[in-house]
Formats: sequence, C-alpha cells, structure tokens
Amino acid sequence: MKFLRARLQSPGSCRWSRKHRAARRTDKWVSLKGLPLVGATPRRVSRLFRRALKLTLFAALVIGAVAPGSAAPDRPSILIFMTDDQAYPYASAYGSRLVRTPGFDRVAREGVPFTSAFAASPGCSPSRAALLTGKHTWQIREAGTHASSFPADIPVITDAFEAAGYVVGYTGKGWGPGNWKVSGRTRNPAGPYFGDAYRADPPPGADRRDYTANFRSFLASVEPGQPFFFWLGTTEPHTPFSPAAVGGPAE
Repeated sequence: MKFLRARLQSPGSCRWSRKHRAARRTDKWVSLKGLPLVGATPRRVSRLFRRALKLTLFAALVIGAVAPGSAAPDRPSILIFMTDDQAYPYASAYGSRLVRTPGFDRVAREGVPFTSAFAASPGCSPSRAALLTGKHTWQIREAGTHASSFPADIPVITDAFEAAGYVVGYTGKGWGPGNWKVSGRTRNPAGPYFGDAYRADPPPGADRRDYTANFRSFLASVEPGQPFFFWLGTTEPHTPFSPAAVGGPAE
C-alpha cells in the first residue's frame, strides 16, 4: 500500500510559536484510501504491517487445521503444556542455569521459540480464558476476571477442534480457578478431564496427580490416525500461596 505524506505547516508567519513548531515536526500519514494513521512513521507502519501479516498467517493456519472437510490429508495434533506461575526465563531453553527443562529444550530446537510473546493477564483464570477463546479479557465478561465463572455462550477452541473431528481432553489444571458449572457448562472449558491416575509417593512439592499416566490414558482413547488436542496443566512451579508460620499471629 502506498502512502502520501502531508506536513502540517503554519500559514503566513515567519516566526513560529511553540505550538506551530511542534506541529511542524509532526508527520501525518494517510493512505490512498483516505484512512489516517495518526503519528505513524515509515518504520512503525512497516512493523504494523508485519504484525498484521503474521496474525493473518497464524489465523489461516488455525482455520485450516480445524475447518471441517479441510483439504490437508494430515491434521496436526496439538499439545498445550501450561505451567502455573512460571516466567519464561526459567527454562534452560531460554538460558536459565538454575532450571533444567530438557523437554522444552528439544521443542525449542525442533520448533519455534518465542521471545516476544505476552500473556493476556497476570492472573490464572483470565489468561487461560483468553487462550481458550482467542479474545481479550475485556471481551469475555466473567471469564475475564479471576476466580469467577465462564459464560456458556462464549465459544472455546476445544469445542471447535472437537467439531472438526479432534479428540480433546486435559489433565492437571485446566481453566481455573473458578466455577464453570454455574453458567450451565457440562465440562471444563479445557475439555473432558483425564485425572484418575495418582502417584503413591511423589517427590516433595510435587502434585500427586500422575500427568504422564493420565496423558497415556487419553492417548488410549484416540483412534490411529485421528488428531487430538490435549491440555496439560501443571501446578508445581506456582509460588506458595501462604508462607510457613514462623511465630505468633503478629508475625
């Protein structure tokens, strides 16, 4: 798209006021279609265009993966590994020497590591709801708040994948904390729950739920060649909700 640049100038004056000097330095870019990009510069316009192109390509990939009757012979299975309260630098894939994550390192080597990604919200419930809906938190009503409810009329990606022939499920922590039943939903927005397996003697600080065994149980329900969408949510990285008592109530 071509752009025309028009400078704002002060008419009929050789001594410019501060206001006019500020206006003189401001470039206004308008497209040939007359749509203004106020305060934009060529570099910013280029960045905006690249971002829009990336979002368009991503949307096309997602729609192609979930659209019924897609022409692609093979549809990829999708595994979302959601760790609770873990910042991205705390993985050896991102250079951490304290936390070793060989599984994530392999995904980073064979896939695409993101270094400029961001969460829709710092809270558990709204950030997970944003991921499940593809919307900003202010667009999903109660689901965009922490520890609230999840309106049943808001579509989620698990329903879309299931309608497209995917087998969906989750183990560990799906959407939450919150009450998804109060709105009339019949299951967690993350999908059907697989969580019957527990570890008899987990390491200190580890959850008793056996994520691996539950994932294998889910895979047993998937027919050969059928794509799946699975959400695995671990809670172990979360900081303690309350510190250990060290004295009286005042402390």
